[in-house]
Amino acid sequence: MKLRHQVLALGWVGALTACVVGAIALFNVSRMAQSFEHSVSTGSALQLSQKADMMHDAVRGDVLQAMLGSVTKTPAQISDAQSALREHTMTFQSALAELQALPLSPQARAAIGGTLPIVEQYTRAAGAVQAQLANSAAADTALAEFQKLFLDLEKQMGLQSEVIEKDAQSFGQQTRSSVSQAWVSTGLVLALATVCLVFAALWLARQMARPMAHAVDIADQLALGNLSMPVAPSGNEETLRLLGAMSRMQTSFIEMVGNVKRNAEGVASASSEIAQGNHDLSSRTEHQAGALDRASSSMKQLSATVKQNADNARQANHARRRGGGPGGGNHERHQRVLPQDLGHHQCH
Repeated sequence: MKLRHQVLALGWVGALTACVVGAIALFNVSRMAQSFEHSVSTGSALQLSQKADMMHDAVRGDVLQAMLGSVTKTPAQISDAQSALREHTMTFQSALAELQALPLSPQARAAIGGTLPIVEQYTRAAGAVQAQLANSAAADTALAEFQKLFLDLEKQMGLQSEVIEKDAQSFGQQTRSSVSQAWVSTGLVLALATVCLVFAALWLARQMARPMAHAVDIADQLALGNLSMPVAPSGNEETLRLLGAMSRMQTSFIEMVGNVKRNAEGVASASSEIAQGNHDLSSRTEHQAGALDRASSSMKQLSATVKQNADNARQANHARRRGGGPGGGNHERHQRVLPQDLGHHQCH
């Protein structure tokens, strides 16, 4: 595989790892968002439950206000109490309807479902008490029923509030657990992804560094003149090509050194033969030099003899010219001596 492809593969692995980590983080965020929504819902449920509990007491206060107005003969107070009762009844029912629409647990829905009929009876009993204020006996009977429903509703509202509070605590624990799990899962995945990327990067670096170090060792050995180090091609495509080229270069160097060695051996043999020839030539030259010295000595002696004969011939010739006849015999004698002397010197 080429180095470029290996780097691209490492980049794709990093991108895939980032996508996995991002997907897990989004999943955890979604879970936490759901938990927060449940927490908000339970918080709203607690507020609505408290509001309904306040309306429960407010309706009772409206009934007591109307009874007080009846005792004090204050029609305006009775009218205000009736208006407040209608308003509080609507608020009571609206709070319970909103509470019932929230995404609560089945236990909380069951508690709210048990509260609604009692609320209907309770608000009707409150209206009946206000309607029977003119008849004290009927008002007392309606008031007794109202008090009984008040206690029943108070008990049911307490149970409802307790269930909603438990839901709020449970959702709070779930939210905290979701946050903790999100932190743990995201941290684990991120750590695992980091370890995988580090190992992948180290593997790629090793795939690049080992063949390059091997190539450097081979180059150093070649520089030192060691041509016997084995070349083991490995790594990516580029390092395979580099080590293959160095192997071919090593083979070429071995062949080149072999050729040089053979040529050097030939040159050494030729030099030995030339040295022997020079020795023979020197011996012959010394012998010829000795012969030349002897010939030179003979030539010197011959030259002296020739010069002496020439001087004798000149003297004889001069004497002949001066003396006439007798000198002729001497001249012929000198002429006979000259060839003999020449022959004698030539023999030497």
